[in-house]
Amino acid sequence: MSLTHETIRVNGKDVPVPTLHYEGRAIVAAGKWLRIASFRDEELVEGDLVPDPIALIAAIKQQKLKADLLTFPQRIDEPTPKFELPYELDNVAAASTSNFEQWWDSLPQEARKNARRAEKKGVIVRKSELNDHLIEGIKSIYDESPVRQGR
Repeated sequence: MSLTHETIRVNGKDVPVPTLHYEGRAIVAAGKWLRIASFRDEELVEGDLVPDPIALIAAIKQQKLKADLLTFPQRIDEPTPKFELPYELDNVAAASTSNFEQWWDSLPQEARKNARRAEKKGVIVRKSELNDHLIEGIKSIYDESPVRQGR
């Protein structure tokens, strides 16, 4: 557990921020007027981020990480708060994709009908592995939009 400085991007600019390394994860404190401490890339971490928030708060105080607020998420599949601490609910758009058939059957009838109509008009609809090639293709489609092109 050590206090260092790392660089994060804020509004397209590199900003050095104080960072606390806690149990192999980086906690950054960012903000000008209200300093908010949060786990770096918290949405990418699997499992529990904080098994004991009181111990984490004590570590932050001990290392003198200056922060006014500490935020951390809870796993999506745990709808009730795990800790008796103040919290805010957040909206998350998530779909279980472990089983294609189950996902497809759970879609509204109109969405399935629209996909079949698109197939009849020449759109190719197929299952695909989630890999770098697919992600690059999706990104290239989004990059074609006028907003991404600066218009």
